[in-house]
Amino acid sequence: MSRVKRVFVALTALLILVSMLSGCGEKVGSYTINSRPVMTVNGFEVSYDEYKYFYYNHMVDLKNEDVTDFDKPENLQKLKERTEQSLRTKYTVMSLIDKYEIKLEKDDAQDVNDSVSGYIYEQGGEAKFRSWLADSRMTGDVFRDMLEYTFFYDVYLRELLMTGYDNCIKMDDATIKQDVMDNFYRYTQIFIEFGEGDNYVINGEKMNEAYQLLKSGEDFVEVAKKYSDWNVNSEKGVYATEGEKLWIIEKTALELEIGEYSEVVKSTEGHHIIKRLPLEESYVDKNLEDLEVASFTRRYHEYIDSLSKDAEVVYNKYYETISHEMLIKYELYEG
Repeated sequence: MSRVKRVFVALTALLILVSMLSGCGEKVGSYTINSRPVMTVNGFEVSYDEYKYFYYNHMVDLKNEDVTDFDKPENLQKLKERTEQSLRTKYTVMSLIDKYEIKLEKDDAQDVNDSVSGYIYEQGGEAKFRSWLADSRMTGDVFRDMLEYTFFYDVYLRELLMTGYDNCIKMDDATIKQDVMDNFYRYTQIFIEFGEGDNYVINGEKMNEAYQLLKSGEDFVEVAKKYSDWNVNSEKGVYATEGEKLWIIEKTALELEIGEYSEVVKSTEGHHIIKRLPLEESYVDKNLEDLEVASFTRRYHEYIDSLSKDAEVVYNKYYETISHEMLIKYELYEG
């Protein structure tokens, strides 16, 4: 999961928090630092504040992928391309929202207010809330806008298209099954979690022990029973598709042949040994309903991505004055 959306995942529960903390008419936590437009996407204006949020957080993602030197033109270009793609995606969705005349309900707007109020409360007040936003290079207005987009507009569009509306994404059983067989992968793993208080080095040594046992011919499932923290049946494994799992797990699994296992790989969650398993048609037939949402989500992203390629992106002259240093700078709102 990218950092761009990670800050919103934990907020779902907050949408039901303390409605008395916010007034019905006011936009709680709303403020800007620089609302000047830098570009348009499909006619929607993108402010400096919004562009900065996507830019900075994609930089963090790239650093996690060991892309660190942004003095190199090719790395800076990659960062700009990812930022533009996120904005293309968002405003492709918003163009469909307009096309299908999807509107926020009054209760939705109040839920956003309640969520922001709840988060201000959880952070310990307005000042700490603004400091948290500044850490993510976000303003109050960008935060509110992303809440609306992530938890309402995007969700409402998915719900509409999942019904087969406008025949954009087919949801019949035959299509779903074919998608799973063509675009999913199945894997199992030995996983030693890096929990609070754990020693990363010691955990790595344990995983190396497990790896040596596998190399000596020990059965993968038996080694997993002894070493793994994974709460999934190691013999059955899981079915997954693009973007569902940690990028290092997906990358590693897809590079393996069926039946092959990886060397020890590290992630932010711990140490892994990945083994790729074959897709089983009989399992897919029996579990088609469970796989339906993942199949739809993959094809929804594919559909939006295909439309986003044709999104009209126009940069203005102000954009040409913005530097990398400006876009990563910590700015705390003092108003």
